[in-house]
Amino acid sequence: MGLKIDETKGYWINSLNNQTLTIQGTEPNNITFDLNQGWNLIGYPSLETKPINETLNVSQISSVFAYINQSWKSYSPDKPDYLNTLKYFIPGYGYWVKVK
Repeated sequence: MGLKIDETKGYWINSLNNQTLTIQGTEPNNITFDLNQGWNLIGYPSLETKPINETLNVSQISSVFAYINQSWKSYSPDKPDYLNTLKYFIPGYGYWVKVK
């Protein structure tokens, strides 16, 4: 029996070696995130890439950060779009979301 994970949470996994992590299960439907004021680490439990501004209620969001392809990316609804280096939620990544 494996570890049961919460699909709405983000997880940091530390490994001393490069390896493949296999996760089995079914894709959840209609996920609701309970976000607290301040920083929240969330997962993105979908197989589809979707724009952040269509996925979250951005009026309550201050910023979103993610470490993708060996660099930090960021999104803020208060910045012009061309300054946002993170525009989409991508399956398989965790996201730091700051709520106002």
